[in-house]
Amino acid sequence: MRVELEQAPGIKDIEIKIRYAEKDDKLERLLSFVEAADQTVIGHQDDKTFPLKPDDIYYFESVDDRVIAYTEKETYAIKRRLYEIESLFPPTLFVRVSISYVLNITKIAHFSTSLNGRIEAKLSNGDIVVISRGYVPALKQALGGHLK
Repeated sequence: MRVELEQAPGIKDIEIKIRYAEKDDKLERLLSFVEAADQTVIGHQDDKTFPLKPDDIYYFESVDDRVIAYTEKETYAIKRRLYEIESLFPPTLFVRVSISYVLNITKIAHFSTSLNGRIEAKLSNGDIVVISRGYVPALKQALGGHLK
């Protein structure tokens, strides 16, 4: 892949042109990242409201009918359900890994297996998210089939 950047002072918005011979998984993942770049989720902390970019969010967790967004060091209440979060972002960026978690796959540092056939994802902020067996195929697909 070759990337070419051109600064054009007169334009008002970023313009992206992608040339390809054939659409493949790599191109689909690239498109999902580009589309998600402008997406935001509104997070709440005390009496303040924060727009959160996907790149800042490590994972979402559903606890006691509430959804929490975890960033590197902070947590935010989200007024959406996990299935709504899933539909906001492409499955090549955020993937459901259990009934309670939606994970940003770009924040995964490494995987390890645990008892019961589950996989643990250690994130780059040190948090660990357990991936249920039933969700492993979706995670594999999001990673391009590169999970053993």
